Amino acid sequence: MERNPLPLSSLEYQLLPEGSDFIRLIRLPPRASSQPSGDDAPVVQCDLIITPRASCPPYTAISYSWGRNETNSILVNDGQFHRVSNTIEQVLRQLQPKGDASSFFWLDQLCINQQDGAEKSEQAQQMRNIYSEAAVVVVWLGPAADGSDTLLKHIQSVVHARRTNNHGAIFLAHYNTQRLLEITRSFRTLCERECWTRLWVMQEYAMGKNLRIACGNFIIQASDLDICMIRPYFTPANSFMEGVLLRRSRYARRQYRPQRLYKVLIATLTMEDDYNQPLTSDPRDRIFSLLYLACDAEDFVSMIDHSNSCDDIYREVALAVLKQGHIGLLSYSQFPKESPNLPSWDPDWRSHIRAPFDRIWQGGFRTFQYLGPKRDLQVSSSDGHTIALTGLIVDKITEFGSAWNPDWLSPLDITQVRRFLDELSNLCVRSRSCSTSEQRETVTACTCIRTPYQTEEDSRGTTLKPIDAVQGLRLLVDAIQDGRGFPSGLADARMATYTTSFSGRLHLLHSRMPFLSESAYVGLGPSNAEHGDMVYMFGGTKVPYAIRPLPDDSGAFSLVSDAYAYGLMHGEITGDDATVRRVETAIIPRYSSG
Repeated sequence: MERNPLPLSSLEYQLLPEGSDFIRLIRLPPRASSQPSGDDAPVVQCDLIITPRASCPPYTAISYSWGRNETNSILVNDGQFHRVSNTIEQVLRQLQPKGDASSFFWLDQLCINQQDGAEKSEQAQQMRNIYSEAAVVVVWLGPAADGSDTLLKHIQSVVHARRTNNHGAIFLAHYNTQRLLEITRSFRTLCERECWTRLWVMQEYAMGKNLRIACGNFIIQASDLDICMIRPYFTPANSFMEGVLLRRSRYARRQYRPQRLYKVLIATLTMEDDYNQPLTSDPRDRIFSLLYLACDAEDFVSMIDHSNSCDDIYREVALAVLKQGHIGLLSYSQFPKESPNLPSWDPDWRSHIRAPFDRIWQGGFRTFQYLGPKRDLQVSSSDGHTIALTGLIVDKITEFGSAWNPDWLSPLDITQVRRFLDELSNLCVRSRSCSTSEQRETVTACTCIRTPYQTEEDSRGTTLKPIDAVQGLRLLVDAIQDGRGFPSGLADARMATYTTSFSGRLHLLHSRMPFLSESAYVGLGPSNAEHGDMVYMFGGTKVPYAIRPLPDDSGAFSLVSDAYAYGLMHGEITGDDATVRRVETAIIPRYSSG
């Protein structure tokens, strides 16, 4: 047969029948016993069938990365050649059955008409069922490379030894130092495989009942990898794989610890201590791919519509989450955003969102305790673009320090550390609420690490003070700058450890500037804050926010970011000695704030 390969986009799909449970499957005939597998096999031949899920044959659902290259490799529909990604060719060649019977597979790139937005939206709503009902789910990592065969064989042998309590075999598997170095390198490259970086793989990996991992000629049970996912093999890319494994574990516990979409989004799409961020080719999939991991997915299903823009989907989802009462979502609306058209209150899930104050704050204060019943603090919107929230106007920002935004992957710049501490201290000097040097040091220390506590306890129950850690950090910075040895003031091992922990928490602080408010509050605001921004506490939130009056004198605001202010974080402004604050409704329209 003469080959005349066409792009996959030209494939003429038979329309799926009306109804919500029809899917396409790939029917893959067996290869002859003499036919080689893998890259030496001839062109793969298959066809597509349409079947209702309720009566379809047992099938294998494939979780994989689409890849970027094309090849003339697969035969579909009436003998016509079509160009598909190398990944599809590789996985079908590798999984092609032997024997007499055909096997059935589901891959989204072939089984969904990618040119039909309505079909994509409808099939996306079936993804949970497609993977949970599959006889087998195979996560395809790609062809063998960089010692992957040796690594997977090692994992299989270690898991078998553990299950049979063969401690001698476990010892022997880790006895050869050179072999362990090779396995460590192989594990690093396995973690760096593109499949782990896909956001869709989290849902696919979580929902498979019979889950396997395939790489080259090796296929292992996913539970084997979970058992061997241990810290001795740590690499910078670990967080991608760990995120996938953790999401499966959380999904398995969903009956006992269900998570709403709000929690799933912030747990999955927020960077905490590295810059690893799961990827999607379509930014709308940053919502769609995680939806069915949430216990309240049905509240958002109607929003799965590929005819809507990414901005519209993000806005509709954010508004629905806020109306559920999750006002903390505002903390994840960070700048800069990739889209200038998103409302200032709407997180842009395409951007690099990092852990906000709301995420780490453990204080028990909620502003609705002062403002009134939570039911009276619901978010309202008149047009889907503007929201109104009730809260307390606290103060106005009048002075700033310099922006603090360290590189998480590089050592702390000691010059920047000293400047940051000095600027905070200088703002405390100008604050009439810090009348003594001890108060100034306490506020500086607590603000650095965003804690209200003037004492903390280590794992041994030893009482430690943030103020001591700041003084120790200054000693350490001075010693490094002067070229001296370890400062004698940190000779106590526990204090040295606490100072190191303190600097680590300072290291993870990001995109912040010290500020002083009109009423003498010292705190940390966003690095894009401006003079005249207001400190505001929304009903139902844990932390204050910076909002900016719009220049049109309309009385509306744009959201700037969340903030920290020493003396506000436990509801001090609502105490008996507090100054009376106005309770107002903040109108936040669609305008973004840079």
